[in-house]
Amino acid sequence: MNKILTFIVFLLITSLAGVIGKYIGGDFITYYLDLNKPFFSPEPFVFGIVWSILYLLIALSAFIYFMEAKKDYKKGLTLFGVNLILNALWSYFFFGMRNPMLGLIEIIISIGVTAINIYLFNKKSKKAALLMLPYFLWIIFAAILNYAVIVLN
Repeated sequence: MNKILTFIVFLLITSLAGVIGKYIGGDFITYYLDLNKPFFSPEPFVFGIVWSILYLLIALSAFIYFMEAKKDYKKGLTLFGVNLILNALWSYFFFGMRNPMLGLIEIIISIGVTAINIYLFNKKSKKAALLMLPYFLWIIFAAILNYAVIVLN
């Protein structure tokens, strides 16, 4: 498979996680707007922009890891897949179930999984690991925001 097609596959898989998360999250805009949020909460439109960029970066990260790891990519990509599933599940817990506490527990697990994923990617490709850092920092921010929503509501 050529490199462009391989990257497109990674981008589609990553984007699918976002689409599934949005779908299982239900009416997230109405719910989010009704919540008491901290002063540092971004406007709702910011999330779409940030997530679009993040999905591109994490797809690129997985693609680079896959290309540079040669045949020793299974652990890293398996954990990457788990990470995508966790990413989608947070939307379900927080928005779909309207349970920020369950969302917080889940996102803390996601932070740990992402840290391990970065570690595994770094063993084969520093570029791949670095491309995951914005996502890692964003979910830490999201966890703080999630916690603040619990406190304020």
